This record gives sequence, C-alpha cells and structure tokens, in this order.
Amino acid sequence: MQHVCVIDQSCVGARATGQKSLAETLLAAGTFTLKVFRPMRTRVCICTMLLAFCHVRMNAQALTMRLSPDRSGTRFMQLAAAKILSETPAPSNQNSVASTTASASNAASAPNATLPDAPQSPTENLPVAEPIPAPLAGVPVTIQAQQQERRGDMYDLRGGVEIDYENYVILADHATYNTATGLVEAEGHLQVTGGPDSEDFAADHGTINLNQQTGHFYDVIGSVGVIHPASPANAYIPKIFGLPPSSNRSLYTSTNPFLISAKELIKKGPESYELIDGSMTSCRLPKPDWRILAPHILVDNGTAKARNADFQVLNKPLLFLPYVTHGVDTAARQSGFLIPALEFGSTIKGTVVGEQYYWVINRSTDLLVGFQYYSLRGWEQNAEFRYKGLDHDFVHGLYNGVEDRGIAQFNYADQGGQDTIVTARHDMTRYTRFVTNSEYLSSYVYRQVFAPNYSQAVSSEVKSWAFLTHEKDGFASTFDAERYEKYASDISGDEIRIFHLPRIDFDAVDHELGSSGVFAGGEASFGFLTRAEPYYQSHHVGRFDLFPHITVPWLADGWTIRPTVGVRETGYSHSQKLGPVPANAPPPSANDLPGEDAVPTAMDPAINRAAVEGDLQILPPVLERDFDGPYLAKHFGVALRHTIEPEINYRYVAGVGNFNQIPRFDATDIYSDTNEVEYGLTQRLFLKRLHPAPCAKDAAAAEQMDPSSHDCGEVSRQWLSWFVGQKYFIDPTFGHAVISGRRNIFTTTLDLSGVDYMTAPRDVSPVVSRLRVAPSVSTDLEWAADYDTKAGRWAASNVFADYRHGNFFSGLGHSLLNAVGETPEPPTQPANVVNYNQMQVLLGYGAMTKPGFSAAAKGNLSLEGRALEYGGIQATYKRNCCALTVEVQRFALGTVRNETSTTFNLSLSGVAAVGSLVRAERIF
Repeated sequence: MQHVCVIDQSCVGARATGQKSLAETLLAAGTFTLKVFRPMRTRVCICTMLLAFCHVRMNAQALTMRLSPDRSGTRFMQLAAAKILSETPAPSNQNSVASTTASASNAASAPNATLPDAPQSPTENLPVAEPIPAPLAGVPVTIQAQQQERRGDMYDLRGGVEIDYENYVILADHATYNTATGLVEAEGHLQVTGGPDSEDFAADHGTINLNQQTGHFYDVIGSVGVIHPASPANAYIPKIFGLPPSSNRSLYTSTNPFLISAKELIKKGPESYELIDGSMTSCRLPKPDWRILAPHILVDNGTAKARNADFQVLNKPLLFLPYVTHGVDTAARQSGFLIPALEFGSTIKGTVVGEQYYWVINRSTDLLVGFQYYSLRGWEQNAEFRYKGLDHDFVHGLYNGVEDRGIAQFNYADQGGQDTIVTARHDMTRYTRFVTNSEYLSSYVYRQVFAPNYSQAVSSEVKSWAFLTHEKDGFASTFDAERYEKYASDISGDEIRIFHLPRIDFDAVDHELGSSGVFAGGEASFGFLTRAEPYYQSHHVGRFDLFPHITVPWLADGWTIRPTVGVRETGYSHSQKLGPVPANAPPPSANDLPGEDAVPTAMDPAINRAAVEGDLQILPPVLERDFDGPYLAKHFGVALRHTIEPEINYRYVAGVGNFNQIPRFDATDIYSDTNEVEYGLTQRLFLKRLHPAPCAKDAAAAEQMDPSSHDCGEVSRQWLSWFVGQKYFIDPTFGHAVISGRRNIFTTTLDLSGVDYMTAPRDVSPVVSRLRVAPSVSTDLEWAADYDTKAGRWAASNVFADYRHGNFFSGLGHSLLNAVGETPEPPTQPANVVNYNQMQVLLGYGAMTKPGFSAAAKGNLSLEGRALEYGGIQATYKRNCCALTVEVQRFALGTVRNETSTTFNLSLSGVAAVGSLVRAERIF
C-alpha cells in the first residue's frame, strides 16, 4: 500500500508545535511515496515581501463577481476564526516509521447561532475580492523507500530508495535527505541519473546537493549522453556490477557517448566534473576497446582535458599524451590535433608519417589542415574546408599538394603538383541560386603517381563550372563559366584546354500558345570561348546562338505523334581552316595519327551558320500480353507481363554548308546537316507475385542482411528491359561534312553509341543494344553493346553484373572498345584500330557495419596486354567501437607508377582513425 504526502509550510509548522497530522497516525507496512515541497528560505521570503509592498501592482489578483449578501467582510473573518478554533490537534508518536501526509484543511461552516443579529450595512452587498491561493513554494520532490524516518528536515531512508528531484533520479540502498539544504548522502548501489547533460553515474557511495547540483562520488562508473529511464526501486540492479536493470534498458543519445570511470568524481556544478585517477572513453563499459587514463581529468564546457595521459587500445598502452582533450557533447565539434597517420611499405612513398589539426571556426564552419612526410619523396600538404548554411547552402573545399624531390635511382624527376576542388551552392531567392564545382590540377603525372585510388589515378579529365541561374515558370536565364581540360599523355603540354568565359544562356520549356494546341520553346546563348592544344590556338571567340522552335503534339488511340520545326542561327567572331600538319611540329603518337587535312588553323574572318530543323517523333501504341497460366501459378507462384514499345524518330537539318570552317568548343559546334531515321524497340518483362509473403516485425533488418530471401510484400517489379535501335542515314556524307581518314563527330553520333565518331561516310550506324536483367533484388546484370554491321564486329561492349547473398557479394565487369582509328600517313597503309579490353573483378564478405571479420578483393586486368593494372586486398575486423583495416595495393600504370603499398587504419569510435587508409579508398 502506498500513500502520498505533500509537505508545505503548514505541515512543517504543525510538526514544530508537536501536532501530528492525520497521515502520521497511519502505520505503513509497505513502501510509500512522499512528495516534498521545499519550504521557502527566510531571505527569499523577506525579499518577496519587500517587493510586494514596494510594487503593489506587480501581480494582479483574480476576482470573483458573485454577489453574496450573507458574506460581508466582518462575517467572513468570523467564519475563518470559527474554523480555526474548531480544529482539534491529533496525538503525536515520534517513534513510528510510516508515510507522512499533511495538507491545508478545508474550511468548515460555522453554526448560524454564533453570527450577530445586527442589521447589514448597505456595503455588505458588494462583491468581495477573494485572492486565489498561491501555489506551494519550492521544488516538488518524490521519495520512495521501504522504510523511512523523519527528524525535522532530515529523512532517513532505507531499502530500495528512490528520490526524484526535477529531472534527477537517485537510487540507493540507504540514504539521508535534508529537505532544507537539498543534501543527499547515499551508499550501497548508488546511481544518479538525469541532469542537463543526461548523466548516469553508478558509485559505491557519495553525496550530492540537489539544490546546487554538486556532489562527490567514490568508485564511479558512468556516462554522459545516455537516456536511462528510472525503474522501480525494488527492480533496480546497478549496472556497476555488469547486470542491466530489469526494465527500461539504457538508450544512447549519441553514437559516441562520453563514458567515464574514476576512483573519485567531484561534481562542481552542472556539466562540470573533476575525475581523480579516472578514464574516459566512447566504448561500452566495463571492457572498452579504447580508453584514456589520467591521474586528473577536468570536464567543463563540453570538453574533457587531461595531462600526462595514457592512450590504451584493448588494455595495451599505445601512446603517451602530454595533453589531450575529448569532447563530452559528441554532437558538438572540438578543435584539436588528430592522432598521427602512419603508413609503411610503399615502394614510391616509403614510410609515411602525418598529422592534422581540426579547427572549429564557428557552428557552421570548420577547417582541417595537415601534412604527410614521404621518406622517399618529400612533403604533402592537405586541407579540407566545410561550411553548411541555411537550407541548401554549403561550401566544401579540398586541397592536396606534394613537394617532390624525385627518386634519382628510378629515373623519377619532380612529379609533384597540386589538386584543388571547390564545390558550393547558395540560394539567393526561391528561384535564384549560385552553384560551382571547380577543380584545378597542376599536373596529370602528379595525379597518376600520388592519387590514393585507381579510378582517380587513371582519370584524364578535369572539369570546372560555375553558374548563376534564375528559374521561374519554365523560363531560365543563366550566367555561367566553364573550364575543360583533357590530358592526352604524360608529356607536359600535351593537353586540350577549353574555356567558356563568360557565357549567358536563356532557355524556355515548351509553353502552349493560348489554347491552340501549339507549343513554343527555345534556347539562346552568348559568350566568349577559348581553345588551346598542340598545333591549334583559338582565343576569345565570340559566339551567339539562337534556336526557337514550335511543337504540335497529337495523341489518338494510343498513338503519340510529335512534330517539331525550328530554325537555328549561330554567329562566330572567328573561323578556322583545315590544313596539313606543320613541318616543324613533332610527330604525333602512333595511335593518334591525323588525316591528310586534320589540323585546323584559327582564322580572323567571322562566320555565320543558319539552318532549318525538323523532327518527327512517332510512338505507336504499346503492345501488351499477360502470361498467367496455371503452370506459372502452380510452380512459380507468379504471373508475367510482356510489353513491346516501338518508336520512330525522323530528323532533318539543312543549311549548314560550312561545317569544317566552324571552330570547335562544345556540342553546339558539331551541329551538321543530316537526313536520318532512328528506329528502336524496347521490350519489358514484369513479374507479379500472386501471393506475396507477409512482412514480419524484423523484416527491415532481415532484408538488409539478406535481401534475396526477404522480399515480403512485393507485388510486381520489372524483371527485364531490352532496347535495340539503329539509325539510317539517308545522307551518308552529312552535307559533305565527313572527311575520310579522320574522326568526324556530329550531334547525331555523339550520344548514340560507345563510338561517338565515324571515319568515312556510312548509311547505317552500329546496332545499339541496352539490356538489363534483375532476376531478384540481390542480382543485377547490365549489358550495353554496339555491333558494327559494316565491319562485322563488336564496336563497344560494357558488361556489369553483381550478386549479393547474405554477407557475400561479388561483381564482374568487362569493357571492350574495338573502333576504327584514323587513317595513317601514307593512306595506303591499313587504318589503326583502337583496342581497349579490360576486366574488373570484385569478391568480398561482410560489410562496413558488420561486427567481426570482413574482407574483399578487387582487381583491374588489361586483357589486351595481359597485365594487372591494379589489385587490392582489404580485410577488416570490427569490435564494439574499434575496427582495424589492412589493405595491400598494387599499381602498374606503365613507367609512371609501379607501386606496391600496405596501408592500415585503426578506427576508434569517438576519437579518430590511426593510419592512412581513409573511407573514400575502401572497397566496401
């Protein structure tokens, strides 16, 4: 049986005069609940009274407008006096241990015989102002205990003690509580939870002042950043003994909570602590994967600081730290030095040692700067800047550079350089934004030698762009700048650079002209362009392009017919002229020989291009058929739907008679005459489950571990899609723009197939095939192929397949390019063939988030040269909050990079990563 007691000043006064409240006469055999309202201190009461007298209007009274002729001011005072005289004190028993209940008594009605018989005054009919009683002063305190004894302001509590004070909860076997001072002295399975920082401390014994939020605890183990709901006192078992409570398990509010242990913990105030002979970690206690031990740790303002500390991993000393800081509020960021990076065994870099400093500039901005020393090469500098603004606003910058001294014995000269990347976005208004993605690379050789992964090392393009655009109601105006750089070889200067600076674009999507059914749209641009490459320089060429068009779509009986007619006008401030290779120029590479008239020369005369374009798109009705026979339903439990989607596109362009005099900068300049028909067919297979399995409660987690066996609730999905198409060129010379023996790129060939050029006039394009098969949610197969019917061979083929079952995953890729090259000099020799044949293999077990062991291997093989260009093996073992990753990589990029390196990474949750293997380089 539980009883509730609310103690206020009247109850305390009654106790002082020896009176006994009604609750004190109740002997309780079980536990009880005691709610205590701390009495107002004397100095606070005096100050409050002075303020009330000086400021009479500081708090208005609540009035009642009831007319009560029977209750005048005098009679009301007499009633109150009669009620007080009629109360009878109860006997007192100081030795009883029971729950105590005291509260203000309700007013009792006085007999009418005691009231005066004098006639009433005229003023007695006026309404009487009745003040609403003020709430009880102090902080509500709830106490639970099997036994308790009170002596004045002191409570002696034993057995399953629980004290609730605001958001603090104190649990113990035995405790004393002073209601006047708020001091609690507890021992035996002491636990303190709550507070402004979600504290959870378990100790052998200690004291805490609830009013001042100070305390002193001994043999402490605890945490900050943990939500631990209070459990009933009789069901509480302290976590200090490694046993969880019987109900309401702890929930971490952060992935990296701040956990501590100490011989003594001194709580100086809210979120301020001092640890004597203590440790701190972000791993689960009592056996953390890592921890920092120090004789003295100060925690204040969300940061823990220690001197002469030992950094231990798996209870083994790893580093001695003269000074170390660790963030308590793991949601916030802390400035400081990171753990040094280490790498061994690189045949190009040697031993690598690095350090970084992290600077929190403000709540939205931070900066990471550091360096790495390569024992065989020199110094690397790196930096990362981040800013996150409102909504979509952000700035992200990366910088890497190497001061290289070369390796003389391997004939390696200075291969250093710099690489800078900046991405940013700023939304000025709802319709206006600025976006940039810019990169500067000083040397392609630097990227090949020092890039951390294979895909970045072999990338020979550098693209940068920035634009300011305003979009509203289907109209867009843009001011942009672009820079494109393509490295043709390792030789310095053998590259192509194209600049768009500046350029203004106007675009309008199709808008209906009234209710006529005619739609009008278009695009226009004006800018200055520059191109620089070996044998060709064209600077500051002005270009104006205008392309309006109208469309009249027509839909009937499943047919969609969309004719479009437009005119295009393009003007250039300069032109070009094709000519032979200069006699004093160095010979080009054997695989890139130009044709007889392949080298352009910039010319001063302006040039204009005018053309008329007509397009006709025809989409016939989609053919469908369902296969839902009893055989499929009985043996597979599915039904199939097969669809066939044909399409026909006719395109005609006339008026571009000076194609080879147009300077080349981008896709706008390869607009040519054409008369062509494109036809294609898309087939799709949809699979529908007739009886989808119901989803279990843990279906989401099970599907993440093994998607192939947990497709509950799935009704239908696309099982196969296959597109086959081709173009027929009615004009095989494209208005006499094709030059035999050289690469001719037109708008019509740019995006059709893997080989985006032709070397001679032709009437048909390669047959294009795009196939994707997804037999299950864990299996995917994609094949993009181009078959050249003229040459009778595959011109391009790219296959990619991946499969995952449980923790096992695999991937296989194959890329083939077998295209005709340009005609060599003299033209009597056979044409060169560009051959590229490479295979990619991936095998692995596990995942980044999987505890325990995970491993993966990846390789890129050149089947043409029968050599391994890249190979990597990576293994990871993950514990509670500690993961060790080791990777061995092999680069074989010709004479530029022939390297074998071993890298490792020790990731510690809540601290940093020791090593040189970063997340972006991992295989998983």
